[in-house]
Amino acid sequence: MQDAKRRAIIFTVISIALATLAGILFLQKVSAVDAKLGELATVYVAKKNILSRQPLRKEDFEVKEVPVQFLSKNVVTDFSIIEKENLVSVVPLQEGDLLSSNTLKRAHELTSGDKRMVLIPQSQKIQFDDRFSEQDRVDIVVSYEKVEGKQPVTEYLLTDVPVVATAKDVIGVELSKEDARKLIHMENFAVSIRVLKAPQEANKSSDEGKGSTNKNSNSVKTSKTTTSNASNKNND
Repeated sequence: MQDAKRRAIIFTVISIALATLAGILFLQKVSAVDAKLGELATVYVAKKNILSRQPLRKEDFEVKEVPVQFLSKNVVTDFSIIEKENLVSVVPLQEGDLLSSNTLKRAHELTSGDKRMVLIPQSQKIQFDDRFSEQDRVDIVVSYEKVEGKQPVTEYLLTDVPVVATAKDVIGVELSKEDARKLIHMENFAVSIRVLKAPQEANKSSDEGKGSTNKNSNSVKTSKTTTSNASNKNND
């Protein structure tokens, strides 16, 4: 009987020792993983679908801690900036989406006067020929049936349009009311839409300067040729 008690006590002590050792090893492993992951940052994940331009409220987002090394530079880590600057998302947020700064804009800057922002989502029908960022300029080319039953035609719909917002596979462009109507109509009924990156103003000025220089150079060459011909005639 005493031997049985002694064995039970020994097994209990061994079990406690092994459990303690396992706990210590587990804590060491967790500490090692935490050290490897490094500093954590706060991110905000949408709890529900949020419409574009809808006011952003902190209670509509779940707060999570994510290692800084896995975050992109555009992820919002401080919600107070949104409240302070009255920012809204220019694209719809789906449940589970991270709040990202490249989709945010001040509410009062979205439209001015007769300007409206229209979203252009990349799809099978709408193709982007480049990567775009805010302040880029784009040209929009459409293919559509100008006459029903005839061969589709391809032409420029809009040129030098400013990009005011970007997100994954979607851009927002700012247009007059009439141009916004035209673009939305084509998004609904065109056969195909291509979005091309247009040159910036600086590049345009540079190209125009080069063109002007070439023209001046040609003028000088023409003048020299004319003078040379006149001289040859006089000699004759």
